[in-house]
Amino acid sequence: MTIGITTERISELCAQFKLPTVGTEAVNRFTKAGHVDALDSLLEVLEMEAEDRRQRRTARLRQASKLPAGKTWDTFERKRMPGNSIRSLMNLPEENSWNVA
Repeated sequence: MTIGITTERISELCAQFKLPTVGTEAVNRFTKAGHVDALDSLLEVLEMEAEDRRQRRTARLRQASKLPAGKTWDTFERKRMPGNSIRSLMNLPEENSWNVA
């Protein structure tokens, strides 16, 4: 990955994590210290943190939903929904697979 893409992604992730000082200072300090190669490792760790946060959030939301294990869009009982609601659900993008297993 190029240094420009790496530094941009580090800044994005730090902003996402609400770490503005890390986002602005980490790249500058690593570069000044001659450790540009370490930026890839830093980005890797930040990406791991982002994935871990996504997984924890998913688990937290699944638990809060109190849906039974194995509930998927395929097992969803559409006939129990009012007509307008089911039409709205059917218009959701494909990427929302509704799998909560």
